[in-house]
Amino acid sequence: MALACSADDTHDDAATSLAPSTETAASTTEASGDAPDSSTADDASVSETGTDSATTDGAAEQDSTGIVHDVPEGVFLWTGSGGGGPGTDLHPDAVEQVLVDAGIEVGRGDVLPDDFADRFGTLVYLNPREEFDLAVDSFAEQLVSAGGRLVLVMEHCKNGCWGNAAGHNALLEQLGSTLRMHGDGGAPLADTVLSIEPVVPLTDEVGELVVYYSGRVEVGTATALGTIPNGDVVIGWEALGPGEVLAIADSSMFGYRLQAADNRQFVRNLAKH
Repeated sequence: MALACSADDTHDDAATSLAPSTETAASTTEASGDAPDSSTADDASVSETGTDSATTDGAAEQDSTGIVHDVPEGVFLWTGSGGGGPGTDLHPDAVEQVLVDAGIEVGRGDVLPDDFADRFGTLVYLNPREEFDLAVDSFAEQLVSAGGRLVLVMEHCKNGCWGNAAGHNALLEQLGSTLRMHGDGGAPLADTVLSIEPVVPLTDEVGELVVYYSGRVEVGTATALGTIPNGDVVIGWEALGPGEVLAIADSSMFGYRLQAADNRQFVRNLAKH
């Protein structure tokens, strides 16, 4: 929705144990919707869900080779590289609360915790607007190769630029994905209902999704999960080996319009594998 993405929309084998390339210091989550100060890295925050255990039971996911990957059900909301905003659209604290209320382990911060691989099977990039952290990008690639899910959330670039299409697209190319994100096109300055292509389990119990003043996703050979009436795709999904990537060209779903339709259920489904 923001009334202002990069000015230019251009654009291992599976690891047995993933070790994040960034250091972390654990802290409790602060209930604040403000975007983090990009000049310093905030400590990674984790919300516990009624247990003292540091690990979460994972879902067994089998790839085309028959190899079963144990994928934890936790979700980590990454706010690094100037992400976590703009505050008019993206509300990380509200997204975190939706997951906590559903009994899902959730972490949030500018750096990835050392025990990420034991706890989190989904990594969400919350609209990073500055140069991407190459170490986190490398870790995201390892996560997908090990059967995890990467979710890229980006804002539009229409009457001002509030996202970084070039950064997202460089990462998508690195992953071997055919998805590409663009700040133009997409939903108008109004609630816009998506036509949904079922992708289990992401669309389980999801009848309607609403976006607001979005960008668009070029799907290539991937799946157009969410499309607006004019044919522009706002949500694209692609399987990459045992893992997957989800490209969402609207941050309002994760804040300003989080309460609309089944947007909260869609957020909860990010933990399912």
